[in-house]
Amino acid sequence: MILEQTEKGVGEHRRITLALSCGPRSAELHPFLPEDFPRGPRWEPRHSFTANAAKLYARMERVRYAAAFPSPDDTRPSRSKVQFSGSHVYAVDGYRMAWDTDPELEVPAPFMAAPDALEHLKLFEDQAVSIQLGERFAKVTDGVTSLLFRLPEGELFKLGSALPDRFRAEFQVSPKEFLVELKYLKQSLRGNRAHLVRFSGGALLAESMGERYATKISTTRCEGVEFGFNLDYMTDALEQFKKEPSVNMKVSAGSLGPIIIEAEGRGDRALVLPVQLKKAGMAA
Repeated sequence: MILEQTEKGVGEHRRITLALSCGPRSAELHPFLPEDFPRGPRWEPRHSFTANAAKLYARMERVRYAAAFPSPDDTRPSRSKVQFSGSHVYAVDGYRMAWDTDPELEVPAPFMAAPDALEHLKLFEDQAVSIQLGERFAKVTDGVTSLLFRLPEGELFKLGSALPDRFRAEFQVSPKEFLVELKYLKQSLRGNRAHLVRFSGGALLAESMGERYATKISTTRCEGVEFGFNLDYMTDALEQFKKEPSVNMKVSAGSLGPIIIEAEGRGDRALVLPVQLKKAGMAA
């Protein structure tokens, strides 16, 4: 490819032309003048650490579904961001949470970032990058390419405050089977409102607009266990583990305590808050 740059005029009449040619193809572009291009913000890094860009992106990608969509009316920016604290990467929107733990990487200072900004970690592929943290900005660089993004202000969610220390039931399910049956309910239920499902000893019960639907999944050690859940939230949580042969589900001791989903040998987990049983499906 051949690039040719020409410049004409002075002052307000100054113009740059960029011509590109490659074999029979050519293009003529009129780029911004250098002085019209926005300058980057001035900032000073306070902390820095090194990480593998691909691994960090994969960790972010596993949990980002639990972040809420940004809203100008939201007074808690942490609800729509991916958060980093110690060896944890997590997202929480107030109704569900997903987190990933890797003891090999511990960030020097807690911070949060918009998932769309972290999406650009893919630019660095599978290589080590330096991550610098300032008061309001962060930079990721491999020495050649740099990514600068804003760090949202606000207090991070305290991960440990949401985790129960006691469970009234613990059982195993196949995420693939569970997802198939949830898809059946999703396609059967009518209306656009949030669909609620009752789990009762492996049976899944739901209703909408006077119609009732039921199905069942294979489980172990869950006789007499009942709880309600949002169908979409449970689907998202199980999708996190869809390639695993089985997952462990832990039901908190309290009636409205969170449900924890985890898989053997993995450092990531999902949390879904239950709904009141009287609101969940009562299908026979």
